[in-house]
Amino acid sequence: MRGVLRRVARSISSNSIARLPDSLYPFTFDEGYDHCLLDLRYETHGCVHYLAVKAKTFGEPGYGWDQVGVVAGSFSEFLTGLEPDYL
Repeated sequence: MRGVLRRVARSISSNSIARLPDSLYPFTFDEGYDHCLLDLRYETHGCVHYLAVKAKTFGEPGYGWDQVGVVAGSFSEFLTGLEPDYL
C-alpha cells in the first residue's frame, strides 16, 4: 500500500494537478522526474513508456501523449533488454 501512496504523491503535485494519466503507472524515476511507466490500458497493457514529468497537468499543450515515448512493447521485452552494470 505504501508504494501506491508514493505513486500518487509523485504523480500529483502539491496543488492536486494530475501530472500523469491514471492509465500509466510509474515504476522508475530519477532526480529529474523522468519516469518509466507501465501502461495499464486494455489495448496496450504491459507496454513500457518513458516520460519526463512536468509540473503541469497532463494533457495541456506540450505535455501529453505526444511526449510519451515507447521503451518496450511489453514488460517481458523490457526485462529481456536489461543488462547488469558489471558487463
